[in-house]
Amino acid sequence: MNMILEVAQARSSNEVSALAANFCSRLEFDNFVVAVGTSDSDVPSCVLHNLPDSWLAIATDEIRHRDPIFRLLRQSRPPPIAWSRPLFALTDTLDIWDLFAEHGMRSGFDIPISTSSTNRFVLSLIRDGELPKRFEMAEKLAKAATFAHCLSAVAMDIIQAELFADRLSPVQRRLLQYCLDGLSIEDIADETALTIRAVKQRFTTICRLAGDSVQTPMAAATLYGRTQK
Repeated sequence: MNMILEVAQARSSNEVSALAANFCSRLEFDNFVVAVGTSDSDVPSCVLHNLPDSWLAIATDEIRHRDPIFRLLRQSRPPPIAWSRPLFALTDTLDIWDLFAEHGMRSGFDIPISTSSTNRFVLSLIRDGELPKRFEMAEKLAKAATFAHCLSAVAMDIIQAELFADRLSPVQRRLLQYCLDGLSIEDIADETALTIRAVKQRFTTICRLAGDSVQTPMAAATLYGRTQK
């Protein structure tokens, strides 16, 4: 229950990273990756991690597309994955596992969560050693799956809000703040010396920046407001 409460109280991607790092350590893994994206794209819209810089310096698209873990995660409804050297041996990609091992990544869990028809969340836990044995592995994989489900619901909202806020101009931020302060469209028009039609047009543009799920000025303002707490 404490874990659920901690996750629910997260308010930024930095706090999401801290939660993932703490859980990773408690489960006796060394590194984590939180990837948020869409099911129709190979490139996540946001990745949080504590991977070694040495690995980031050599990681390439070619390695990713040959990686058997990545290929499993690209399935329509992938299950949780517990991986180690044998998976790479079965898929004739031991050269990739050798690269992983050189950078302290010998085994791990990957927990994919589909939060909607298009959104995808993956929690990866990585260790520089063998996976736990049988019952211990099953127990830890179940804990990781529970944590991933809890974290995905919060992380998706936080990351969507932060990506949205980054796209906004100062003027658009001010309009959303007026909305958060309780001003109506008419009040905002008076405050900004714009016509009501002009204010509505600006909010239409703002909603497009927020994504298909955001249809109203208040919904856009609420999403933006998550980054202001």
